[in-house]
Amino acid sequence: MEVIQTDTEDKISAISPNSIHAKEKATQKIHIELRNGLKKRMDAIITKAFTLYQQMSAGVLRADWDDIVAEHCFTTGCLDEHDSPSNDQIGQDWKTLADCKRLHLLPLCDPDAGERHDHT
Repeated sequence: MEVIQTDTEDKISAISPNSIHAKEKATQKIHIELRNGLKKRMDAIITKAFTLYQQMSAGVLRADWDDIVAEHCFTTGCLDEHDSPSNDQIGQDWKTLADCKRLHLLPLCDPDAGERHDHT
């Protein structure tokens, strides 16, 4: 879906927003609708992934998961690429899902669990 979305963005930007040709305007409108539909679907899939992980956790761990997701995905003030505080939220995507899962599992695992796994 990301590849299609990128391709659609390229096609949208290739047509001037001030174009007077009806065919170009119609094509651009179709691509904009496709892009918006893809964005909605991709957002729905990632939301389902976060929800599925939460539902697979035991009741006691769900509260921890909810706190981690709220803090990691929906809190402003995180550092941007220039190490300055940002006013934007990180949001939910595949990378933040992996980060949240790691943060959720860290307190449950022994600090040397990975090393012990490699030696067995």
